Amino acid sequence: MIPSLGDLVSKRTGESAVYWNHDEGVFYKVKNPDAKRPIKRTGDADWVYEHVIHNILFPECAYELVGVTEEYGEIRVVLRQRAIRTETFPSKEQIEAVLAAKGFRPEGKYFYGDGVVSVTDVGEHGDNVLLGDDGRVYFIDPLIRLNRSAADVIEWLTGFNPAKDGELAKG
Repeated sequence: MIPSLGDLVSKRTGESAVYWNHDEGVFYKVKNPDAKRPIKRTGDADWVYEHVIHNILFPECAYELVGVTEEYGEIRVVLRQRAIRTETFPSKEQIEAVLAAKGFRPEGKYFYGDGVVSVTDVGEHGDNVLLGDDGRVYFIDPLIRLNRSAADVIEWLTGFNPAKDGELAKG
């Protein structure tokens, strides 16, 4: 399956192998859910919800869960994300303004958060935040740190708890 995703982008990230599919105009990310867990503070099962949290925080560049596969005997999550038309990066001020509008304030030197969830790897010269040709700031792949379980973070952000409300739906 992986070779059919597209052309491997030459730069491999710490979390993902990234593929560009020119025909579809999308990137595929084959993500190691265990990568950078100490930074993200994720629990064993939180990987199931990581892309959901990203989509809640940054719906303008949402991931689509394509599936789950295996590489080197370890689980990998396959995500699809549409490409952003851009030729430039946002300034620090533009990044901070968008994060502030989401209720995120600086937390130490590298994180922005609201006490429940935080983001990092969002610097003005990195490749995880882009300034689209439309003038909008796009957070395509920040690291998201959880200060609670993923289910609690989703409940904090949306008012919906997938664990609690899922049990009600079964009955």
